Amino acid sequence: MPDVERPPTGLGISHVGLSVRDLERSLAFYCDVLGARVLRPPYDSVRGRFRMAVIAWGPISFDLCRHDDGEGERFDPARTGLDHLAFGVSSREELEAWAAWLDRNRIERSEIRDADGAGPIFDFVDPDGVQLEFFHYANG
Repeated sequence: MPDVERPPTGLGISHVGLSVRDLERSLAFYCDVLGARVLRPPYDSVRGRFRMAVIAWGPISFDLCRHDDGEGERFDPARTGLDHLAFGVSSREELEAWAAWLDRNRIERSEIRDADGAGPIFDFVDPDGVQLEFFHYANG
C-alpha cells in the first residue's frame, strides 16, 4: 500500500516541452547552434492538433511543439509559467567556450556575469524568445 503521508521518491525529469512558432527554425537552432540531436523527426500528433519533434542533450529530451491553434505570439518570461531554462556547464572555461560559439553563430547574448555569488552565467534567447542560460555553479 502506498505511503500517503509523504510524496513518492525517485522523481526525475522525463522531458521538457516547449511550444514554438516555427518548428523547422527551432530545430535548426537547437540542433545546429546548441548541439542537440534529433530523437524523433517532425511528425503530426495522433489527434492532429500539433506538429512536434523530439530532441535531446545527454539524458534529457525536449519536445518542440508547433500548436495549430497557437496564436504565434513571442514568449514572455514575465507571464506565469516558464521563466527560463538553464543549462549547467562544468567550468568557467566551458562557459566561455559556449559564449564564443554563440558569438561565432551571431546569437545575441548577455555578458558573462556573476549570479549573486553562485557562479558565472550568461543568457540569450531562442527563436521564440525563450530565455536560455548557461551557468556554472561554482559553489557546489
